[in-house]
Amino acid sequence: MHSNTSDTEFETSETKRARGGQTTSFNPERRKEIQILAGWGMPQWQIATLFQCDPKTLRKHCRDELKLGAAEANRTVLGSLFDMATSKRHSACTIFWAKTRCRFGQKTLPPGSKKAPPRAPLPLDGLTVHLNDGEPNDNL
Repeated sequence: MHSNTSDTEFETSETKRARGGQTTSFNPERRKEIQILAGWGMPQWQIATLFQCDPKTLRKHCRDELKLGAAEANRTVLGSLFDMATSKRHSACTIFWAKTRCRFGQKTLPPGSKKAPPRAPLPLDGLTVHLNDGEPNDNL
């Protein structure tokens, strides 16, 4: 009896059938390029278009590269942000880090209260941070 297996079952992991029966090659050079494009934030459907494959095919065969690209880009940017925030030369980065990572910043007041209770200064490596008392501050 004749088996119902297709030719695609016998292809190597480096070459897969794309739309219309075309062959899409996912060799190491292309996988690295996919990883870089994903890290830059290019949408998966656009990456798939560049490599002439369906987005599902791209996700199926290059899942690791898509995940790693975004994770490595985040690591690089966060490392740069951290370096800038701790350099004492980029106060905007320090403030951004404090607001997003340390949850410092303006708090909303409970209904009925006119002023937030004062907060004690926080010492940070020889630097004292005075948090605002709930009043708007254009310097933050």
